[in-house]
Amino acid sequence: MPLNSNDLRARLDTLNSQAAAIEEELDRAEATEAAVNDQVVVKVGRIPGPLTDVVLNGDHTVAGALHLANVSAPGAGEGVYISGTKAEMDDVVSDGDRVYIARMVKGNRK
Repeated sequence: MPLNSNDLRARLDTLNSQAAAIEEELDRAEATEAAVNDQVVVKVGRIPGPLTDVVLNGDHTVAGALHLANVSAPGAGEGVYISGTKAEMDDVVSDGDRVYIARMVKGNRK
């Protein structure tokens, strides 16, 4: 027996509702994936001393990493470094970097 127009409309409404729910679930999954892809994990600390793993979600700067690790900014005679290279507080860090503060080394004077 063929379906009447009311039955077809009801089925269409059900399918549209299911499609909307699937679309919302897809949006949530894409947002979660974007957030995970935006994460950067770095090791942060003051040398000598231990380095702590820190997960950065938005602010991928040296300042952001130090803040999350509860490490104060460099003081007099200290410098901040990213994996052995002198850095500035607004420099951007990458996944796997080591961000640390250490005393600046001076060469021999002649």
